Amino acid sequence: MLQKSVQLFVGISVLMGASVAPVFSAGEEQKTKTSAPVVIEADKQGPAAAPVVKKLIFLDFYNESNDPNVKWLTDSIGESIFELTKSKYNYVRIEPKVWREYAKTKNFKPEDFYDTEKLQAMGFALKADGIIFGKFTSSPENIVISGKILSVVDKEIVAEKNITVPFSSQMFEDVQDVSETLGSRIKDLFYPSDRGALWRSALLPGWGQFYKQRKTAGYIYSGVIGTGAAFSLFSLIMLESTKSQYKSYNPDHVKTEPQGEFGIKDPDATRAEFSRLVNKADQWYQIMMISAGITFTIYLWHLFDAWFFEGSYIELGKQSAKVYEQQESIFGANVRLTGDRDPLSLRVNYAF
Repeated sequence: MLQKSVQLFVGISVLMGASVAPVFSAGEEQKTKTSAPVVIEADKQGPAAAPVVKKLIFLDFYNESNDPNVKWLTDSIGESIFELTKSKYNYVRIEPKVWREYAKTKNFKPEDFYDTEKLQAMGFALKADGIIFGKFTSSPENIVISGKILSVVDKEIVAEKNITVPFSSQMFEDVQDVSETLGSRIKDLFYPSDRGALWRSALLPGWGQFYKQRKTAGYIYSGVIGTGAAFSLFSLIMLESTKSQYKSYNPDHVKTEPQGEFGIKDPDATRAEFSRLVNKADQWYQIMMISAGITFTIYLWHLFDAWFFEGSYIELGKQSAKVYEQQESIFGANVRLTGDRDPLSLRVNYAF
């Protein structure tokens, strides 16, 4: 019984392992990310339909020191970022009057425009994908500027730039540097984040793979891990049932003559039954531990898989679109070699 059960579960696991083992494909090549935004496969409506573009909010920067001499920075940084990116990325800007009306109805204070939780709620209400915001603080010598990009979908800051700018002729160039840095990171809003995939898979196996548009991998992981968890639970139930049978087993007794004492009717059969129940409980315990161990190992691997592997996306420029991955694969996965969302990171295509 133990051997057959273990063989069955290990067989499933071997098939799973074979599925996720990467094999280099012919014509494999390295690619670099471009500054073009990415539209994930789920955004496509069909072969002939245009992808759904992202919606972004460019907020006024919060004047923390309330200095009227640098008030011009309030809307100039956000506008500068918009001007730098509007011709590069395919997105829709949510007009200032829309988010200002929302802020008015919610009684926003100036400092609320730097409150991540309140901005997250604003983005959700206005169906935005990302929010560009920040603040600046002035002193007699310099200005400290902090700019951020919030991903409403992932509920996290995907890019941040902090800089101290002295009051000099260099100030305008430094302010422009903030705009350019944040503008170059807007493309991060078009990629599913690794952390978003990780916590999703941690909560529900396969969810992170679905989030990165790797549906086949999502189905396999959720099926295998779900089956393994169910089998482990079944083994635990059978173990407890066998223990209960052992405790409740009551062999037939007889009354001896002429002493009038009670004794076991068939001692050999009784010993054999106790031995059978002990062996059965031991078998179910081993099956439970093996299945739980294999399932947990696959679960840990699938968390790494959700964080490390990417889906096949489509790069969409302002004027044209092209397929980012020229080859199709079952898993639609490729591997990063450098930092997360680094514009110059290299990727190696993997075929499954």
